[in-house]
Amino acid sequence: MPPPVHFTSCEDHLGQVAGLYNAACSATGVVIMALPLRTIWAARTVLGASTLDLEALLYQGAQFLLFYLNLHQHATGNVAVDLDSGGALHSIFLFQWLHNNPLQVKRIKENGHPVSILMALSNWRAPKFLTSVITWSTAAVVLGTCFLAPEKQLMVASFSGSVVGLYPPIVMGLRSFYIKTHGGSSRHFRLWAGACLSLMAVQWAVVLEEKYVCQSSLVMARYFHSVVVHSLILSLFYCVSECAIGLVNESRVFLMKDKKR
Repeated sequence: MPPPVHFTSCEDHLGQVAGLYNAACSATGVVIMALPLRTIWAARTVLGASTLDLEALLYQGAQFLLFYLNLHQHATGNVAVDLDSGGALHSIFLFQWLHNNPLQVKRIKENGHPVSILMALSNWRAPKFLTSVITWSTAAVVLGTCFLAPEKQLMVASFSGSVVGLYPPIVMGLRSFYIKTHGGSSRHFRLWAGACLSLMAVQWAVVLEEKYVCQSSLVMARYFHSVVVHSLILSLFYCVSECAIGLVNESRVFLMKDKKR
């Protein structure tokens, strides 16, 4: 079996159990596969099955693929499409979904509410054709690299993530904060904040695992990633998907309420 492209978890060096490369991580990987399924259900419930467009389905598919890649990599130790590439695809299609579903700035102005430059920029929408070209060409480069130049996956995924991946967190933060401070629901902003905290926690947990946990007790080495890291990943993508669904819904039905005096 070929070795993993890079560090996966402390279980990499503990030997296989029941033929699974990372047995504990594979077990919890199956459990957290429920999240992409819940995202599909939530989108259909909140937005309505009849209003789900191609962009929504692509985002849901990208999230499902990412969680499947996580499970496959833990189970086998290797996967053609690395998790970094899967994460890049998730960011790419989240960018497309959010960009094509901005808040109705014109309607906000008509209701007498000010719109800052940042708010206007975060809700500016390029022609759908242009957005589709950017999205599909970037996704094609990421996927093509996975199979044609797999040794460059990390570089390409990092570059696309730094270009396209910065859009969703910034825009989700600006839109959710505006809604919260102008009479709308604060849930979107809480989810956005939760996603930011979870992302930082995941990054710190992975560094902590690789540098310290693997040299600690056998129990910690076996279960830290499967329990702690996977729980943080579940929190991160739950907050991201719920916030995105909520903001897309707001883009369709949001009518500004008068501020409470």
